[in-house]
Amino acid sequence: MNYKAILVCLALLFPAVILQTIPANGEETQDKPWERFSLSLGGFLAGLSSNVRMGSDALGVGLDIDVEEALDMESTTAAFRTDILYRSGKTRHHRWDLNYFNFRRNATKVLGRDIEFQGQTYSVGTRVDSFLNIEIIKGGYSFSLFQDDRFDLAVGLGAYVMPIDVGLSSAAQGSRSESITAPLPVFSLRNDFAYTPKIFLRQNIEFFYLEMGQFEGLLTDVKIALEYNPWQHVGFGLGLDYLRLRIKADGEDYPAIDFVGDIKFAYAGLMLYAKYFF
Repeated sequence: MNYKAILVCLALLFPAVILQTIPANGEETQDKPWERFSLSLGGFLAGLSSNVRMGSDALGVGLDIDVEEALDMESTTAAFRTDILYRSGKTRHHRWDLNYFNFRRNATKVLGRDIEFQGQTYSVGTRVDSFLNIEIIKGGYSFSLFQDDRFDLAVGLGAYVMPIDVGLSSAAQGSRSESITAPLPVFSLRNDFAYTPKIFLRQNIEFFYLEMGQFEGLLTDVKIALEYNPWQHVGFGLGLDYLRLRIKADGEDYPAIDFVGDIKFAYAGLMLYAKYFF
């Protein structure tokens, strides 16, 4: 597990200005800038790195490729992204989030080496069409440990559900495809800071790690964004998002994972979005 990366993320989430979170009068400010509901729609431009192995490593069979190198898939892509949040309760300390976006990639290449996939061998020199689609659906709940008119500091729990579809096809060998669903729970730390009533810094880290028998799962997702809300119910944001995923399952120790293999997936990208809130 990359502890150095987590320490860096924690440093982002808890800046030195946290020492200023206690209001001067010693009481919680009643007029807070934290919205009850928001819907954000925007674009996401990301650089991707993907490695997929289908089948048992011990048996030495199945698909085992770096998709950008072996299949000539683009290492950068754009995606549409949706984020929804809702705060419940009079104090708005309870927050619920739902996020969705996906990456869809395809490519055509004359193979430089043999690739075996689902019992079919695609030989060197074969012209192959391929695709790799990854959806990311996340739901989460967080509770504000501290909240005033400048800071909202929270911890939470959530779950990522990641349907993954991969496929190969050629004129001679036909087509093969595989669908995987990877659900992973996460812990989260969140810190929102209002520089002014219209300018906000949003920081969030979510992480999960589990090693159990022949299963290993790792997920780290770090986001930081700057938002400007020029109007009463409309705002805009610009941010960065980094996600790293590793799922290795060579047995049935983790029953929610419906495949045997190894998936490594990472992206780092720029978010630009518009936001409606009240």
